[in-house]
Amino acid sequence: MKNKHKTRKAAFISTYTPRECGIGTFTHDIVKNLSKLNGSAKTIDPNILVCAISNDDYSYPEEVKFEINQQKRKDYINAANFLNNSDAEIINIQHEFGIFGGADGSFILDTIKYLRKPIVTTFHTVLKNPSKGQRHVANEIARQSVYIIVLAEKAVTMLKDIYSIPEDKIVYIEHGAPDIEFSDSEPFKRYFNAEGRRVMLSFGLINPDKGLEYGIKALAEVVKEYPDILYIILGKTHPEINKRAGEEYRLSLELLVKNLGLSDNVEFFNYFVSKEKLIRFLMATDIYLTPYLQKEQIVSGTLAYALTAGKALISTPYWYAEELLSDNRGILVPFKDEKAISDAILEFLGNKKLFNESRKKAYDFGRNFIWKSVVKKYRDTFSSAVSRYFTTISTPAHAKRTILPEINLNHFKVLTDDTGIFQHSTFTIPNRLHGYSTDDNARALIVSLKNWELTKDRDMINYIIKFLSFLLYAYDENSRTMQNIMNFQREWIDDITSEDTAGRVIWSLGYALKHAPEDSLRTLALNLFKRCINDTMRFTSPRAWAFTVIGSIYYLSVYRGDREIRDIAKSMTKKLKAQFIQNTDDNWKWCEDMVAYENARIPQALYAYGGFFNDKDVFALADRTFRWLIEIQFDKHHNRFSIIGNENWMTRSGIRSQFDQQPVEIAAIIDAAYEGFKYTGDAFFEDIIEKSIDWYLGNNDSGEYVYDFKTGGARDGIHALGLNLNEGAESTLSWLLSVHRLYELHEAKHRGVFKWGE
Repeated sequence: MKNKHKTRKAAFISTYTPRECGIGTFTHDIVKNLSKLNGSAKTIDPNILVCAISNDDYSYPEEVKFEINQQKRKDYINAANFLNNSDAEIINIQHEFGIFGGADGSFILDTIKYLRKPIVTTFHTVLKNPSKGQRHVANEIARQSVYIIVLAEKAVTMLKDIYSIPEDKIVYIEHGAPDIEFSDSEPFKRYFNAEGRRVMLSFGLINPDKGLEYGIKALAEVVKEYPDILYIILGKTHPEINKRAGEEYRLSLELLVKNLGLSDNVEFFNYFVSKEKLIRFLMATDIYLTPYLQKEQIVSGTLAYALTAGKALISTPYWYAEELLSDNRGILVPFKDEKAISDAILEFLGNKKLFNESRKKAYDFGRNFIWKSVVKKYRDTFSSAVSRYFTTISTPAHAKRTILPEINLNHFKVLTDDTGIFQHSTFTIPNRLHGYSTDDNARALIVSLKNWELTKDRDMINYIIKFLSFLLYAYDENSRTMQNIMNFQREWIDDITSEDTAGRVIWSLGYALKHAPEDSLRTLALNLFKRCINDTMRFTSPRAWAFTVIGSIYYLSVYRGDREIRDIAKSMTKKLKAQFIQNTDDNWKWCEDMVAYENARIPQALYAYGGFFNDKDVFALADRTFRWLIEIQFDKHHNRFSIIGNENWMTRSGIRSQFDQQPVEIAAIIDAAYEGFKYTGDAFFEDIIEKSIDWYLGNNDSGEYVYDFKTGGARDGIHALGLNLNEGAESTLSWLLSVHRLYELHEAKHRGVFKWGE
């Protein structure tokens, strides 16, 4: 590598301390040790800056110059602009799928797309069987990075063979670990009241994949010969596991310890330790154990630390352990085998020569892992990357595109009480007089599910539960119909049941079944979906047919073999086709004599069915219909949507109402365009979605914002004199459905189009 000793001004994109995250700790260690290498022994080198990926409010150190909210896509673009305007010469991305927002962590691709500086990316995870989205994210990062750093030699082979990344782009650099003196453990045991005892340690963020129960079970056999042994389990429950399941796993471990009578032999330290305290634990350790359950782990920082400290190592044979413990640097044991673990512990404790030789081999090999050695390799790689970038890589031109609006749920939350979402508001104030509608609560369920997918905000689960509960209550078991209107006293006041309402509920339940964050929610959605759809064959409304098809496709994407639902979807699609055959002519390409409300839901259903079942005729019908709907509602002279108004709609004679224009129509157009884009990648659909968003943002017949930036709501529409300033549920939910789809469009562009029949 040329200029290998030149220090470059570097910026890091990563999680960062004090966030309790292994990658954040790793990045802090690189920054601190690079600073030492550059001569800044007591402080962080001012030529180093950090863009921290945040999921909360943290008191960051001064080297953090920019924060990226993990789930705010716009922040990733802003970070690129910030770095482009900084004096950083090289950008290092510390990559792991879970620390970045978007599906498969795809938001980081927005940063990469807009950066105009050389990038070196460190891959902490390399998957043998990546999903389509994971493969795309990894390959796109690799394509736009000068080098990819990996932390295990096996990862080099995997990137070449599985991801087809050129070998000259891949650099192997060891994980990095503190330089700990090789010494006897006994003097350090006093810190833990363990003098004279044999100490075994496992540390790191705790989750069920760690397999710690097998270490505890193994100890039950070891104590028969070594009753003084102490097993220290050090670390907090992983934050994401804690959010989903609380302390269930840790409590199961504590109960196991109690049941096996090992309370005097196992000690839990339930906190995230500083580097200094961790070294103290390591110095007191005789045996280090990683009984992990999964083969497919390409790196383990905890194992690297223990190796570098010269501990006697026992591990299950995940990839990284096989690499580090080869040549007798430790003992490998089968997965989920407490007997093998206990045998290995007894072998180390009973064979002093083996114990010492294994420790020495681990320590000697670990000299490659100490931070002083590792950051020199980072410095050399950075310097080489700068030279290579400016000699072989030209800065790509970046296409102009719509900047993604922020998603603001404030008004959505204002409109929602403990029953559900109110139908109407007077200006921005919920109007309780009109109560609630099942239509809106079905839409609200989809919005809350989409927002959960995008942000992983646990607060959204409470809203998902609330809206599911409303739909469950709306279903009348006696009549097998969906009730729609509920007053503020929680009394149903429907006179006539609506097929379209039932269809919207099926749509929302199908979406919930596919995207629910928890099994209990998915099961409820499944049961209610099956009850609701049983009565659909009597439907006569084309929109009810369309909503039923859309919901059924979501259902079938999970349970493809369900013949009953396949037959219903097929029957509804057949009815829609028959309506078109009966009603269309050369000038009128619609299934009814009037173009009325939520029209694009019909081509959306046909796109979804045609794509999912690889039915090109149905897909072509969707395309003809959708493009005609766009043609009659798009003002080419002003380059904007002028959608059909609800005063008298549009008749076959060609007479159409210009007002009132409602957001629900735009939301339907965007959803239909997304279904078309999903299977074709045609830029026409992307353009329609962006122009539809522009309708909310002032490119409309009134020239005013339908979206309210202050509240996060949307006005109820455009009438002849301007805006309807009320911000009810239908309009606000239509905006939120629309803007979430815009985010999904950009995800789809990263992922690539679906296969037909997928």
